[in-house]
Amino acid sequence: MAAPVALPRKAAPSAGQRVGAGLRWLRRHPTVLIGLAILLLAALMAVFAPVIASHDPMKLDPLQRLKPPSAAHWFGTDHLGRDVFSRTVYGARVSLIVGFSIAFIACAIGLVIGLVSGFVRVLDPLVMRIMDGLMAIPAILLAIAIVGGQVLSHLMKFSFARPRPELVPHIVEVSSASFPSGHSMMSAVTYLTLAVMLARTERRIRIRVFYIVVAAILTMLVGLSRVYLGVHWPSDVLGGWSLGAAWALGVWLLARRMGEHGQIEPEKSVDS
Repeated sequence: MAAPVALPRKAAPSAGQRVGAGLRWLRRHPTVLIGLAILLLAALMAVFAPVIASHDPMKLDPLQRLKPPSAAHWFGTDHLGRDVFSRTVYGARVSLIVGFSIAFIACAIGLVIGLVSGFVRVLDPLVMRIMDGLMAIPAILLAIAIVGGQVLSHLMKFSFARPRPELVPHIVEVSSASFPSGHSMMSAVTYLTLAVMLARTERRIRIRVFYIVVAAILTMLVGLSRVYLGVHWPSDVLGGWSLGAAWALGVWLLARRMGEHGQIEPEKSVDS
């Protein structure tokens, strides 16, 4: 019996080869490189904010309020006379803290949900059903829907230019136009769009109704809170709800048409 032949062991790649492979991967995925560059720029702004900023970001100067961009104020000033460029630079610190905090909290919540669904078997089908529904939502369509709703909200505010109510002192600081309520409209756009997109993946009618009812309740709570805070007229909130609901309906019709043409996953038929 012939002795087994020992195959030559493949040499591990050197450090230079690993770096070269990483650079080739980045060239194939330029969006990753762009994201890293933006993140690095934000981190440098946050670290060197005292050096880059030209003014104290919290200093109030009413005599310089709402000034256009100039040599003294590169991005102009806000309604309280604060330098917008300095506030942007220092705001990078807050943005990074919030971003990393949200990522950490999301990972922690995901870990807990995964452990619970793994050990409590009765919850596993429910978690998988929710995740399947979320994964079935086209991310680019959802992003366009939300960004488009935000643009529409700003255009409507600019067109109507309705002043805020002054019947009671505002509990929160506001400076934009009143109609339509941006919070009411964007809550309707976001929650109702998510609800109708999730409903597309369900065959049971009661689950579809549950998604839409929960989204409607959340939307109503957001709108009512704006009236309670004294920053919107009730008609502003009603207008925001109506526009947001119409926008979500349009997104659902667009998704349905795209599903019929095979561009995205088609809507599931309802069980009889």
